[in-house]
Amino acid sequence: MRWLIMILFLAACAQSPDACDTCDTDEFINKWWIVEADNDMIKNVIGSACYSFVRWEMALPSDTATTEYSYLYAYDPAEDSVPWYVGEWTLDDMTFTIEDSYTITLYKERRNCYDIGTEISGTLIDGTACPCPYKGVSKFE
Repeated sequence: MRWLIMILFLAACAQSPDACDTCDTDEFINKWWIVEADNDMIKNVIGSACYSFVRWEMALPSDTATTEYSYLYAYDPAEDSVPWYVGEWTLDDMTFTIEDSYTITLYKERRNCYDIGTEISGTLIDGTACPCPYKGVSKFE
């Protein structure tokens, strides 16, 4: 079920011609986002879930290097009170790749929100990610 939610989250987001050249991915990472989609089916499945692209570093025992961890978590206050693990992600320019299978690209920043897009099975879907209004799940912030 959680993988379905992740896929639909990604589907809520379509490829625009150009990625955002003024977006700051550091402002997007480690914050909770709620997605609004232009697709009614996606809206019904995603509901009030919030998502966070979490990144942190851990010092290795030698203290001369660090290891970076990048995980996508989801949180739905209507279903459970604890964030759940969705998958690992990487970032290339303005595109997040989740589990080497799905992408989300930031296209435009507007008043603390981002226009985002994805392509799943050849279908382009647009969406908007805005700060999640739910508090109390900030262990990653």
